[in-house]
Amino acid sequence: MTMNGIDIANYQALLNAGSVEADFIIVKATEGLSYINPVGDQHYQQAKSAGKLLGVYHFMTGEDPRLQAEFFVNNIGGYIGEAVLVLDFEAGGLALGPNGAKAFLDRVKELTGVAPLIYMSKSVVNQMDWSAVAPNYGLWAAQYANYTPTGYLAEPWTDNAGWGVWGQPAILQYSSTGRLTGYNGDLDMDIAYMDADAWHKYAGANTDNPVIDDGPKPAPIVVPDQILKVGDTFSFTNQIYRVDEISANRDEVISYELAGDGNANWDNNGVPASIVDEVAVGTLNSDGQDQILQVGSWFKFKQTEPWTVIKVDAPSNGVKFDVGNGETMWVDATSLVEI
Repeated sequence: MTMNGIDIANYQALLNAGSVEADFIIVKATEGLSYINPVGDQHYQQAKSAGKLLGVYHFMTGEDPRLQAEFFVNNIGGYIGEAVLVLDFEAGGLALGPNGAKAFLDRVKELTGVAPLIYMSKSVVNQMDWSAVAPNYGLWAAQYANYTPTGYLAEPWTDNAGWGVWGQPAILQYSSTGRLTGYNGDLDMDIAYMDADAWHKYAGANTDNPVIDDGPKPAPIVVPDQILKVGDTFSFTNQIYRVDEISANRDEVISYELAGDGNANWDNNGVPASIVDEVAVGTLNSDGQDQILQVGSWFKFKQTEPWTVIKVDAPSNGVKFDVGNGETMWVDATSLVEI
């Protein structure tokens, strides 16, 4: 079973959350250590009076995660036990990583008995290690097919990258340009892969989160094998990588993920800065980036595909390819997709 809903913030101040069509509504409550949504309670009470399922979220910043959790809990006292609690993990909050997110989630659970969900883009799901978070906290993921205005979708698009250690999301946000009768503006559109009983379990204190088994699952990749040979081609489409080392003299960077481990060397694993674009953390978007790569920056390849294997090394699982201008590099085959 699935349910349709929206998530809203102060940007939709003119929205009547009780009159818009939705099975559930998730309202922004707080951000960082000082911001309280001025229309949050208004929206919450409108939705509650209309009998809708409820959720509230905290937008994480780079400040102390435990203090943020306490600020969140201190401002949602009347909602605990009836609303699903959510950590919005994006933008500046990404700097805290999974450990910071877990510190927030653990503190909220300690204070309320409720295990929150965590919201993030699908790319972040697959770029960070969530193995310590997923067993106790459900996933609300975001991925958009495009920015075309849309109503509710029964089977929204998602790519085939999978959902990391979660297996599948509890909720998917699939558009930021949703349109619903009764509101003349953009809305975030969501589908929840659960029924009302499961929603109440997520909202309840000291209860085990429900098992989600109706969510989107990646289809098998139609590739005859994933054993790259000389002459085979591969793709970097929809992939971003972290800069772990940098050499200004060589104008190159190293990504441990691409190299396969932390024992990378410049002759074999240096990525020319000229063939990549800096992107915003957790996205494929290079708009607004200064293109000055430094340790901790994220990048994508300008040419995503095809790249051709010119040499392989089975013991190290490495493949070598030509990056242009007579230069070559080795990468770990497990970080690639054969095409």
